[in-house]
Amino acid sequence: MGGLKMYNYLESMKDDIRDAIDGYDLEEWRDRKDDFQEKLYEDLWIDDAVTGNGSGSYSCSATAKERVLENIELCVGAMQDFGVDCKTIGEKLIAGDWDYFDVAIRCSLLGQAIADVLSEFDDGLWDDIPEDE
Repeated sequence: MGGLKMYNYLESMKDDIRDAIDGYDLEEWRDRKDDFQEKLYEDLWIDDAVTGNGSGSYSCSATAKERVLENIELCVGAMQDFGVDCKTIGEKLIAGDWDYFDVAIRCSLLGQAIADVLSEFDDGLWDDIPEDE
């Protein structure tokens, strides 16, 4: 493949999740980290800036096709995770609905991406938040 760099869904999503976390009042979640993980999953499942599942498109562009084809194993895994039948997959392929596959991959990886981000921050995320005074 030479110098071409394959698109990394997980790393891209983790960056998006870090950005999304900035919008939360972390002090509120300090003693409820498991609840925070569940809240993130619920909110980000339909967040176009993370999964694209709200509108059905993350990238709104032709880059979805390239990303999906570069990561076909993730696409196959997502289709299996969500129990998508062969007829639907075929129809989406014929229609060129690459956003469908792109969003499915993102939704499939969401739980792992959130867990990875929270574990990265586990040592420091909560440290910068002042205790209730």
